[in-house]
Amino acid sequence: GLNVTIPFKLQAYELAQHKTPRAQSAQAANMLWVDNGQLWCDNSDGEGLTRDLRRLLKQRGASLSGIHVLLLGAGGAAQGVIEPLMDTGVASITVFNRTHEKAEALVKQFTGLASVAKVNLKAAPLAELKNGSYDLIINATATGLSGVSPITKDVLRSIIHPATLAYDMVYGKETSFMRDAKALGIEA
Repeated sequence: GLNVTIPFKLQAYELAQHKTPRAQSAQAANMLWVDNGQLWCDNSDGEGLTRDLRRLLKQRGASLSGIHVLLLGAGGAAQGVIEPLMDTGVASITVFNRTHEKAEALVKQFTGLASVAKVNLKAAPLAELKNGSYDLIINATATGLSGVSPITKDVLRSIIHPATLAYDMVYGKETSFMRDAKALGIEA
């Protein structure tokens, strides 16, 4: 098998003849393997993210239940984490993407799920991001790979509070998004 990363998660999903329920929900895949000559795919992005978030929040004496999440990005990585985040009992997920139409399409993809009834899932353009109201901000964009942040430090400053957690799905290095968050005094 193999691991699939940005920007090939959508193509990996389409390529596979067999898709796990997690991959079907996300309509994106981060794993491919061959079984009996057939190509299979799965998506473990959400499981990995929620496990790590639970660990980090437990250290703070907090949980995912009832928190307000801002998800930056609307590509394959974001697709893989929305349903697992909803299943944790978060109060809301706001999706922001530089192309607002893509954020709206992502929200529409998940609107029919039963867990959506319990979660305020919406897309918001930059001007509608709520001041100081996000407990968790997840960067699910590829910007961390190129040394750029998906939002400016000034915008980040306006949407956080002292207990906000910033999380970048790019792993293995400190990203510009993480550096900006730390400079503003929040955990990244």
